[in-house]
Amino acid sequence: MAWSSDPGLDRQLRCRVANQLRAARQAQSVDRLHTILAFLESQHDVAQRSSLLPHEWDLYLALQCTVTAGGHAGLGPKDLDRLFDLHRSSILHIKSITLFRRYIGLVLVFFSQISHIDFPFLDTDSDEAEVGSAGTLMDPAHEWTGLQGCPRFYSKSGIYLAESLPSLLSVDDQDGITWEAVCGLDAIRSRVRDAYSRCAFMLQESQSVWQLYISFELAVLASGKLHSDQQVDIVRQIFLARLGIPHAELDQTFQAFSSFVTQHLPSQSYESEMSAANALFSEAKAIYSSREQYEDALARIDLRPLHIPNSRQDLDLYASVWKRYLIWQQGRVNRAIQSKDKSAADIELDLTSSLYERAIARFGLHPPATQREEIYAYAQSSAALEEYGHQWKRLSSQEREARAQSEQQLLSERMTIAENLWSDYVTTLTSGSRPNASLTLEVCSRSVRVLPTSVRLYAAFLRQLARFRRPKSQIEELFERAASPGAIDLKGSDLADLCLARLDCERDLATYQLTIRSGSAHDIDPATDMDKFSEIFALISYSLGKLAELPSAADYDQSLRLEKFAVNWVERAINALGGPNSDAGAGLNELAEGVWQTCSSQQPDNALVYREAASYWTRRYEPRKARSWYKAGVTKLECNHAARASGETDASQYEALLQDWMQFEHQYGSIGDLEHIVGKIRSERRRMWDAWYEASQAYSFQLEQQQYNASGTDATNPNGVSGHRSSSAATVSANAGVSIGKRKASDAGESTDVNMADRYTDNDYAATTKGEDDGEQLKLSAESDKAPTRDREHFANMPPETDAAALRSFLRGCGRIVELAGPSSLTNPNYGKSASAALVEFADASGATSAKTRHGKTLRDHQVSVHIGWQCTVFVTNFPEEWEDADIRRAFGVYGTVFNVRWPSKRFVTTRRFCYVQFTDPEAARSSLALDKREVTPDRTLTVALSDPSRRKQRTDAQENTRELFVSGLPRNITEDQLKFGPVTGLRGLGFVDFEKTLDAQQALRELNSTKFRGKTISVTIAEHRSVHGAVKSNYGSSSSTHIRQAAGGSRDTQIESAAAKAAERRSRSVKVFDLPGDAQEALIQQALEHAMGRDTVRAVLWTPGSDKPWATAEFKDQATAGKAILRQDIRYANDLPLRLESVDQPGTSAQSGLSSTVSTASATGLVNNSGLVFIPRTSRGRGRVRGRGALGFVRSRPQAPMTDDGEAPMDEETLPSTPSADSQSRGQDHFREMLKRTSE
Repeated sequence: MAWSSDPGLDRQLRCRVANQLRAARQAQSVDRLHTILAFLESQHDVAQRSSLLPHEWDLYLALQCTVTAGGHAGLGPKDLDRLFDLHRSSILHIKSITLFRRYIGLVLVFFSQISHIDFPFLDTDSDEAEVGSAGTLMDPAHEWTGLQGCPRFYSKSGIYLAESLPSLLSVDDQDGITWEAVCGLDAIRSRVRDAYSRCAFMLQESQSVWQLYISFELAVLASGKLHSDQQVDIVRQIFLARLGIPHAELDQTFQAFSSFVTQHLPSQSYESEMSAANALFSEAKAIYSSREQYEDALARIDLRPLHIPNSRQDLDLYASVWKRYLIWQQGRVNRAIQSKDKSAADIELDLTSSLYERAIARFGLHPPATQREEIYAYAQSSAALEEYGHQWKRLSSQEREARAQSEQQLLSERMTIAENLWSDYVTTLTSGSRPNASLTLEVCSRSVRVLPTSVRLYAAFLRQLARFRRPKSQIEELFERAASPGAIDLKGSDLADLCLARLDCERDLATYQLTIRSGSAHDIDPATDMDKFSEIFALISYSLGKLAELPSAADYDQSLRLEKFAVNWVERAINALGGPNSDAGAGLNELAEGVWQTCSSQQPDNALVYREAASYWTRRYEPRKARSWYKAGVTKLECNHAARASGETDASQYEALLQDWMQFEHQYGSIGDLEHIVGKIRSERRRMWDAWYEASQAYSFQLEQQQYNASGTDATNPNGVSGHRSSSAATVSANAGVSIGKRKASDAGESTDVNMADRYTDNDYAATTKGEDDGEQLKLSAESDKAPTRDREHFANMPPETDAAALRSFLRGCGRIVELAGPSSLTNPNYGKSASAALVEFADASGATSAKTRHGKTLRDHQVSVHIGWQCTVFVTNFPEEWEDADIRRAFGVYGTVFNVRWPSKRFVTTRRFCYVQFTDPEAARSSLALDKREVTPDRTLTVALSDPSRRKQRTDAQENTRELFVSGLPRNITEDQLKFGPVTGLRGLGFVDFEKTLDAQQALRELNSTKFRGKTISVTIAEHRSVHGAVKSNYGSSSSTHIRQAAGGSRDTQIESAAAKAAERRSRSVKVFDLPGDAQEALIQQALEHAMGRDTVRAVLWTPGSDKPWATAEFKDQATAGKAILRQDIRYANDLPLRLESVDQPGTSAQSGLSSTVSTASATGLVNNSGLVFIPRTSRGRGRVRGRGALGFVRSRPQAPMTDDGEAPMDEETLPSTPSADSQSRGQDHFREMLKRTSE
């Protein structure tokens, strides 16, 4: 049977053999034996070439033990040695703790038979110690083949049942020296110690392996086989070494050592021994405590099955628990390596290595593929395999295809995780100044065995072989193994990666050899040596030839990395020989020219080919040939406009080609040449805008059709316009709305009873508000400026057990406390000390001043520190969008204890990306300013500043208006006609331009921003809140707004129906979030939900801390995501508190929420004039029969509900408020003040 290097294909073949093995249970003995031998041969081949899964090892080892002993009366030394080596190989590639225990248990069982020393194996699994409990024993060989008398093992511990293992030949019948070499005390100790050392730093799992190790040594001590003092010292050293390693059962280990010292060491040495052990114990305990929360999370999910067909459970577990732990641990080891404490760096590196091993055992294997035979990978037993087979047969062809597509997507995601785990593991091992060469190369070797189709891992292995100066023959052998036909299905980019890795190795080795030969202190470029140049260029030619063998141009590497490498290599050699025009260098020019000629014939539609070729000739100072390449590329690509319109990458490459050409003409061309390319660029830009307009209009029409089809109605308005056309017009009218100013605090409080699912926050039905005059705006601004400032103080370094009552008692007499956040017990990341901290807000400045006098006072033997709140707070922005609360805490935690991270709400503006980090002392805040302008990603530079309230500007929530531009930097004598660009409906002053269409505004933005007009550079941006630019925030009633509202033309009934449908749709994708802490933040709630459901799945979260409503409302992007979120049981707030989600339509939803939603609906559709809404607070239910209070500033609700076409009421049972009278619509706040003035007179 021919086996493949693809693990997916291998598993299909192995599954067929396994099916034959299962079917042979009823066959004759001879046929069954042949099937078993064929299965063992297949498993042996796979184990030599790649890696088996843990449950595959279970069956393989059991059958191999049976077959090995089947032809003899017992096991001889050579048979036993082969069994030992086979079991040892099971722990080399996958660090499964069950296989570790089975290997050590096997070794100790046979050692016990020879040495007659009894070992208490089952003390590690007391619940399985009863051998007669059949339910605790596993017999995979019998289950799959029907064979009797095969080795059995305990299901929990994995240790063999001693009675089920084959017997040994008589020791007297064999050479004693041979038995001693295989199963003597030294040989057994070496095997057990080697196995334990490979898993010693696995914090949760290693204790069960160590218990076998220490039980073995204690049994040897009790037997008297060695000198008592010598064995006592061996056991003592084992205990001390274990106490120096962090693990979950440190307390039990310490107690066991105490008992050992009492029993076996002199009484006068007890104090000194325990003192030394306590020092090791304390340090290891502190290290474990810092990661205990992550270990607890792993322990909770460890018992769940890993792979479930058509399930993302494993991916979710990795993202929610494992990935966070790995990132945290990676940060720890990086900081330890940078420090001068070598022992701490070694421990952190060992812990990181073990954590990666634990993750790889679960997520680093080749994931199951989509074929039916792959169910073997899921099947842990014969019965499970049969059940999966029945499930597959019951699926229809469409269901099978859907399952295959789903599994293919899961396969891709799992493969990416597996590759990233191995790559990050290798990177960690090589991050130090002196990496361990043997360990790094061992991990690289295992990675390509476990994932033999990963080109990235092969490339990393090749580079590490060259880095650690392994023989060149070893590098060539590995490269040929990966690049040989049929080994890996290589695409152009994969083949380029592999060839570049091979070239990197060859170039690095050549540099090393030349440097050593010359004795130079600096590296010598191998391109300057003609022998090395020829060797490496021959390898380059071989690599380019491999690329040329690919079947189609679509398979080629579009980034031209090999071609760039080749040309650069030739140019370096030419420069070393005197330049391209020298006699020696002229002969090599053809090599570089031939690369671009060949590349242009292979990839004629790749714009990058012409850009790089023209750049090459530019460097050769031959502008005529460079221009010919530009012209050839543009001419070729102009013939393929349709293809470029469908691919954004190609279009951008073509545009880059034009830009390069224009820059070239600026440097070398005439005026005519420059005007020619400028015309080309203008023509291309016009074509792109036309295509964009066409695509946008097509998308809008498609979206309109989808909304109409989803509504299921074909209602007509009084004017004879169909319902969906009215909806479209209403949508355009809504887009004409202007920005709404930031709500006052009272408005925010009133909105707590409004169901967020019924509020219209998107632009489709944005409410338009008539702005006030300039004087009114100044009054509001002045009122806001008079608001009392918040006098907050940070209290830190308090005892960990301090509670709120103790802190209030400590601050007695300092003034009235308005708000108290904390105390919270925090641990300093630098020193490991735990202390409490709190944030106290006083009613006035005198209270804060009085509290400062408590600085340095003692509270329960702790010297309390008091600092001004803002001095401990930093403002952070411009961090990556994927950063969450844990990422911020991890980045800033190295500078001091983080008390809290305050995130802005994304309820109104979803693009906010800043936060406030509160430390416990000002020194930590000032130290964290070192992160300012720190590049965290290639395109992100952090901005960190102290949160000084004296520098804070007036803040408003800006509402985006995509049709309005703000233009600055204009000459003073500019006119409106000169400023217009496209259909402009209005200008306000000389800064704001209102367009009729959003597309026109976008085009003007891209075309005019940062351009010069009459010698001045102008800035064009999408207009935000008027106060940002210093203007008044009102344009209600402008020409653009009036124009669009008239275009709507929709009837009142149609708008009501559309609003009701919108509200129902919003409720369908919204959920309630329960079990939140009282100080929860909206942003952290959104992070918790998106962490479980994916980024950008949550539109908004509505939550008011301290309100009487015990839930938050979250709106998801669609109904399906909301439904999945409700079913999830693993959503946690701040990775700690589990959350419970329910539908907003769950029984018990308050009627008040529904009533409030109808008010929002009415205002959103424009049925209530917004000038009247200035007086209308949240509609409140009266004391009688669902009637609102009818008083000044309120609208009396009427029991009238619009009816749908089928005669039924809309989804909301509450009535809509009636439209206010014309008199109330025309009166504003000035009229209200005049009325009050007349009344007072």
